[in-house]
Amino acid sequence: MRRVLRPRWLCCSLVGLGSALLSQQPSVNQRAAVATEVSQSSPFVGEQIRLKVRVEIDHEWFTANGVPLFRQQVGVPAQLLAPWLDEQEGLVWLPRTESVGPDVERSTMAINAAVVSVLRLPDVQREGREFRVYQYDRRLRVIEAGQRILSAPKLSFAYATEFVDDIVQGRTALDRHLGEVAGEESVLQVRALPEGGRPAGFGGAVGRFDAVARVRPTEVTLGEQLQLELVIDGDGYLGAFEPPRLDGLSGLHVLGSMQRSEGDQVIVTYDLQPMSTVVREVPAIDIPFFDPTPPGAYRIARTESVSLVVKPGVGGDSGVRPSDPVPVLAAGGLADIATMDAMPSDQARSLPPLVLVAGLVLPWLLIGAFWSWRRSQSRTPGVVAGNSGTVAAFVAAIERGEVDLERVFVVFLGARLGSSVEGATGDELRQQLVLAGISEGMALRAERLREKLAKARYAGLSPGGAAAALSLVEELAEAFDRAGARS
Repeated sequence: MRRVLRPRWLCCSLVGLGSALLSQQPSVNQRAAVATEVSQSSPFVGEQIRLKVRVEIDHEWFTANGVPLFRQQVGVPAQLLAPWLDEQEGLVWLPRTESVGPDVERSTMAINAAVVSVLRLPDVQREGREFRVYQYDRRLRVIEAGQRILSAPKLSFAYATEFVDDIVQGRTALDRHLGEVAGEESVLQVRALPEGGRPAGFGGAVGRFDAVARVRPTEVTLGEQLQLELVIDGDGYLGAFEPPRLDGLSGLHVLGSMQRSEGDQVIVTYDLQPMSTVVREVPAIDIPFFDPTPPGAYRIARTESVSLVVKPGVGGDSGVRPSDPVPVLAAGGLADIATMDAMPSDQARSLPPLVLVAGLVLPWLLIGAFWSWRRSQSRTPGVVAGNSGTVAAFVAAIERGEVDLERVFVVFLGARLGSSVEGATGDELRQQLVLAGISEGMALRAERLREKLAKARYAGLSPGGAAAALSLVEELAEAFDRAGARS
């Protein structure tokens, strides 16, 4: 006798089968993932570390169910929310270095309130599903000891389960939903640099570095100048590095120096003047740095000495007699003027005292007059007008080749603070900025920018340095606006 399955049992079986199939389907929060990776969880103060945020997207599911979060089209159908990528106390984010090459694929993604470029990595398979993988890389430098917590990153996205084909708008979602997945927080335990074993002349370089010295020319006549080019490169951050002063080079007088950056290198060019024909070399130069490689220690990068040939000057003058100690002159002040004993004796007797004094004083008067004229030309009334507290005023100063950008920056800060900061020390400026609601890290960057712009008044500012200065001015303007809105 054949048994007939009743309709009621058939319905129950179908419902049970459907429930079983649905229970096997991944939930919405399994359609995406986000994670943070730091290259060093316990860095030293001043150390440069790398941070990566990795995002994975279920490609097939997002193609079928994903809907745009914003009107602007982006490559990744989700928004990464990580406030510390914009600003974090005790951390300084460094400029991004984009990967280039024919095999590098990139996309765009909404990160906090901006659309940025991210790296597209090879797809991965998870439980039979294909995930698209994207990565956002940043470099940062820790500037304060203590614990720094990077909160869990979140990935926000929109999706729907029902769609309709509209003649005008095309495929349109009928039930828009918001989804969110979160990663895990990261904790940085920042260690202070050890006091013990810190070498004299340590300028703040943290990393692993090498140094090379180049001298041009290597053969000069007494009274002529030469250039020493000190090239420092390696793995680490040199943006806050203070180059050696070289005041103690025996028989060589430092007339001045200029520092510039090229890629990961810092190049310091010194103008030197031999003081005697007994000078035979530019001695080896020591660059102290702290190597954070475990267990962490101070080390020295030492250049090779460079041989020199210093020929006698006019009338056979050798500067000093071989039996005399080689003079070491301090940089700046009256030591920049050669002593009367260093001049050829026959010339000293043939010139009247008044002519000698005029010859020594007149060049300095002309130089002082030139710099006074140049600074007066650079001072434009528009800078101190009503727009002095705006980014536009700083941009205008850069475009017209303003020599005294430090003054423009100080006027900008004073306008934003509501009080003059001209003549304020670094600590005083930093304290005023913090009291106005600016973070300590950004206040420290502002203090260092003022110092850098002061040096650039005479040495000049590179295009990269101008771009970095403008970027910080824009950040400060936004920070002042946020602080004003909170108050």
